[in-house]
Amino acid sequence: MKAIRSGRITGLLIDQDARNDGIFVPFFGRQASTTPTLALLAIRTGAPIVPFLSLPGPKGSWRIIYLPAFVADPEADRGLEVQRITARCTALLEGWIRDRPELWLWMHRRWKTRPSPRVK
Repeated sequence: MKAIRSGRITGLLIDQDARNDGIFVPFFGRQASTTPTLALLAIRTGAPIVPFLSLPGPKGSWRIIYLPAFVADPEADRGLEVQRITARCTALLEGWIRDRPELWLWMHRRWKTRPSPRVK
């Protein structure tokens, strides 16, 4: 929180199974338990979210690509806004993986945690 409030750059990774602490958003056509932390921090602090990815370049260099920043809607329902931001960021991640799948290595079960079946 100190880093964010002082204007420092803070990075968060969202491609791990968040177990029971996560919220479920679509990822490669399946619901994936994903950390809501990015969205919650953006809502709480008003800090912008700047999606980015890094791509390997020649001779061990890296190219970093930044997408346009966006902010949480302070007027929105908190739960819906957390869902919207988390789904948006996860969709960006999925797009990057689809574009360059050879750069992704998962050594865990991303869809291990399953949503509870809805009671009718």
